[in-house]
Amino acid sequence: MLKSKILFNISGSVAAYKSAYLVSKLVQNDYDVQVVMTEASQKFIGKATLEGLTGKPVLIDHFEDGKMMNHINLMKWADIIILCPASANTISKMANGIADNLVTSLFLAHTWDKPYLIVPAMNTAMFNHPSTQESLTKLKNWGVEILPTDEGYLACGDTGKGKLLDPEKIYDLLINYFQVNNKKKVKGNILITSGATREYLDGVRFISNMSTGKTASTIASSFWIVIIMLLMCMVLIQYYPMDILKYSIL
Repeated sequence: MLKSKILFNISGSVAAYKSAYLVSKLVQNDYDVQVVMTEASQKFIGKATLEGLTGKPVLIDHFEDGKMMNHINLMKWADIIILCPASANTISKMANGIADNLVTSLFLAHTWDKPYLIVPAMNTAMFNHPSTQESLTKLKNWGVEILPTDEGYLACGDTGKGKLLDPEKIYDLLINYFQVNNKKKVKGNILITSGATREYLDGVRFISNMSTGKTASTIASSFWIVIIMLLMCMVLIQYYPMDILKYSIL
């Protein structure tokens, strides 16, 4: 089955190093991840780390030869976009239509037909500043999903809001947005046939095959995540989709 595509943007924040764990977990769970970084984010985490995790070059320069249309093409390619961490500077730029790097240019090319998630991370004073709060409110009103921050000890020594949300929580929320978005896209009912078939030659003999039903079972499980109306016809199979087994099976 096709992999879901994630455009993973990183801006300049001390919490940028935590993005490596999240990127790694997404890749391990079979998501196709493309990382885009701002120049400032490279001060906190090296692009070599992220390239090693994704197996893809990290994109930074929106004037790179042969990739002048990246800010358009990447937004068309992605199924979901996330900015993690989102610095106060980048948040304010996005809210005011400033496109002076690849990350902010990508946002201006957003067509609002797919989820865009922002995960703020900054000092408490910067997070509570009227400029930051107004920018977050504006982005939320436009349709951007603003994830909450954690509250606790910060890198600067302060304690309060602005701490990057735990990467495990970010992962769970991101997957949830995928499921909801996919459910909106898919309409209608699905019929999946599974397992070996028999073509009888007479009352005793028949022609069959060695199909176990494993492929159909995997497909059914994937669809069950986003669609309720799933009908699966299973004949002579060895593998059953356990998450739908408790429902009626023909």
